[in-house]
Amino acid sequence: MASVEIVSIGTELLLGQILDTNSTYISQKLAEIGVDVFFKSSVGDNETRIENCIRQAFERADIIIVTGGLGPTVDDVTKNAVVKVLGKRLFLNEKILEKIKNNFKHRGVSMPESNVSQAMIPHGAIIIDNELGTAPGLLINHNSKIIILLPGVPREMKAMIENNVLPYIKKHYHSDKSEIIKSKVLKVFGMGESMVDAKILDIFKSSSNPSIALLADTTEVKIRLTAKAKDEIFALKLIAPLEKDIRNRLRDSIFAVDDETMEYVVAKLLLQSKLTISVAESHTGGFISHKLTNIPDSSKYFKRGIIAYSDESKVELLKVSPEAIRLFGAVSKQVADAMADGVRRIANTDIGLAVTGIAGPSGEREGKPVGLVYIAMAWKDSSICDEYKLKGDRILIKEQTAQLALDVLRRYLLKMQNVK
Repeated sequence: MASVEIVSIGTELLLGQILDTNSTYISQKLAEIGVDVFFKSSVGDNETRIENCIRQAFERADIIIVTGGLGPTVDDVTKNAVVKVLGKRLFLNEKILEKIKNNFKHRGVSMPESNVSQAMIPHGAIIIDNELGTAPGLLINHNSKIIILLPGVPREMKAMIENNVLPYIKKHYHSDKSEIIKSKVLKVFGMGESMVDAKILDIFKSSSNPSIALLADTTEVKIRLTAKAKDEIFALKLIAPLEKDIRNRLRDSIFAVDDETMEYVVAKLLLQSKLTISVAESHTGGFISHKLTNIPDSSKYFKRGIIAYSDESKVELLKVSPEAIRLFGAVSKQVADAMADGVRRIANTDIGLAVTGIAGPSGEREGKPVGLVYIAMAWKDSSICDEYKLKGDRILIKEQTAQLALDVLRRYLLKMQNVK
C-alpha cells in the first residue's frame, strides 16, 4: 500500500489564524480505505519554501496531496513551485478558462484578469473538475509517484477527495491484501483523563489491534478504539469485545459514540420518554437552551427557556423569593431549587432545569469563589440540586456548566428508563 504525505499551504496556517482542518479530513478519509499518512507538512505562501517542501515530500512518500495556493492572487504560487520540482511548464487550458469565465458570467460579475492564472495547467496533468469553485484540482504522475493539487477551500477540497481522489487511489494503489483502518470513539463525561486511564490501564496495555488512545477535551475524554482489518465489518467485530469491557468498567460515564453530542443523547432520551423540559439560566445566558434546541424535533420536548441573569429577573420571571436571594444569595442551592421549580410550573413541563453560578473573572464574594455553580432539576414529586466548583475562564465555566447540566438530565432520564 502506498504511503502519503499531506502538504497544507498558507501563511495563515502558520500564523494560527485558521486551523488546518483539511489535512485532518484527508487523513480520516484515507484511513477509511487503509492508506497510511506518514507525514504532514505546513508551509507558507513562499514559492521557494513550497518547492523545498514538495521535493522533500517526493523523497519519502508515494502520494503527495497538496491543499491551498491555487487561487488567483499573487501569493498563490503552488503550481509555480510544483512545476519547478517536476521540470514541467504551465500552459493555458482554454476549456478551463472558458469554464471560469462562465462561472463569473453566471454570477453577473466580470472576471478579473488575475483568474486567468487558474487556467494555467502543468503539461501532462489530469484535471480534477471543481463543481463548487473556479480552481481545478490537478493530478500529476511523476517517476511512479503522484502529486495531487487541491484547492484550500474546504468544501471544494472535500468534494474532490470524495468524488475523484479516493476512487483513483483505491483503483491504482489498493490491493486485495490491503487492510482498512476503522475507529470508534467512546465519549466519557464526569471523569478526568487520568481516572479513565487508571480504570482501563490493563486493557490499554494488553491490546494492540484494536489499539486504544485517550484524547482529553475541555468537557470530555474520548477513548478511540482503532482496528486494522480486511473490511469494516471485521474491524467492528474486533472492536466489539474491547468496547464491551470498557463499558462494563465506565458504565454511565460513557455518554456518546463517535460524532454524537451530549445534547443529541439527551434529546433522544427525552423523545423516547415523551417528557418535556423547560430551562432557567443565569450565568450561562441561554447556552443550555441553545444546545437543546440545536436538535431536530426539539419543539416536541423543549417548551421554554428563561434567562434570568439579574436578581430582579429571577424574582419577576421565575417567582424566586426575594427573601431567599437576600438570605442565601443568587448563587445558592435555595435559589437554584426555586428557579428549577419556578420554570417548571410556569412552562407546565415535566422537568425544570436551572443553573446559577459565578462565571468570573469578577463577582467573587466571601465563601463564593469564581467557578461556584449550582445545578438544580425539579419534577412533579421531587428535586435535586448539586454544587460544583469549576475552574477556567469565563467561557470555559459556562461550557462546563452547560455540559454538567445536560449530564444531570441524561443520568436522570436513564434512571427513569431503567425504572420502567
